[in-house]
Amino acid sequence: MNPFVTSVTHLFGALTIVGQVAVILFLPLFVIHRRVRVRALQWIGERAIVLCFILTAGASVGSLFYSEIAGFVPCMLCWIQRAFLFPQAILFGIMLWTKNKIAVGYAIALSVLGGAVAAYHYYGQMLNASALPCPVVAEVSPCAVRHFVEFGYITMPLMSLTVFLVVVVLMTLYKDVCKRYVILNL
Repeated sequence: MNPFVTSVTHLFGALTIVGQVAVILFLPLFVIHRRVRVRALQWIGERAIVLCFILTAGASVGSLFYSEIAGFVPCMLCWIQRAFLFPQAILFGIMLWTKNKIAVGYAIALSVLGGAVAAYHYYGQMLNASALPCPVVAEVSPCAVRHFVEFGYITMPLMSLTVFLVVVVLMTLYKDVCKRYVILNL
């Protein structure tokens, strides 16, 4: 990898860790004092659509960076993950533009399905390459290829999985805030 791609990969790796920590910190919010929990969940939930738009648009651009600038050929499972990610950036953009938040359920469904593919892909890359379906052909990169391993465990499928998990958490919080404060009937 050239120095620019290495720098971008370090940045994306660090952002992945931030996302993972955010998902892990989400769980204790349900245990701590009720008033603190409600305020924290409300604050996050009110900003969830904007955060998800930034996250999915950034992840989409990052995915394109790796294939178009870094020259990493995406495998079949990478393309499937992109199919679940790219529409979400558009979906969140539309939700911000129109102020219509009715598509939250679609975002959760896309993220759950994309996350399942990403988890399977990561499992295959790290533990069981023989479980992966990608053939070794010139047009498609084999799914087991790890173009990088950042911080000893972060690969592209784990970055993807983290994005999908954060979207699910944020949209779940958003739905909870909407129900509590009757912002939207979801």
